[in-house]
Amino acid sequence: MEVADKKKAVSEKMGDATCLLLTALDQIAWFMNLRASDIEYNPVFFSYAIFTKESGIVDLFTDEKHFEKPLENVLLHDYNSINDHLKKLVSQGAKIGVDKNKCNAELDLIIKDNSVNLDNVVETIKACKTQVE
Repeated sequence: MEVADKKKAVSEKMGDATCLLLTALDQIAWFMNLRASDIEYNPVFFSYAIFTKESGIVDLFTDEKHFEKPLENVLLHDYNSINDHLKKLVSQGAKIGVDKNKCNAELDLIIKDNSVNLDNVVETIKACKTQVE
């Protein structure tokens, strides 16, 4: 499944949320079709991602060393700048979709008044396999 198809499928499940905060490493790797080796024997990388429904842009918070060339419709940010970015979105009134079962307490506190509970959005789409898969 191409990233554009994943974005479309996720957008359709976001409801009132203007953006989606992804905090689970496997969700981010799948959603972006990206792999790395931050964790031994696992193809994931330390990251957070925020997908904005209207623009289709993904803000990816990670170590930029993983990417030698620019990624289409992706803005790279320092891993540790996620808190400030979320605070900015909250101050702008963004409705932030999040899977509360995957979000850590620190980020949940930042977005609590602007959060929209979107449990298992990515997992539901991941579970639907294509003919190739």
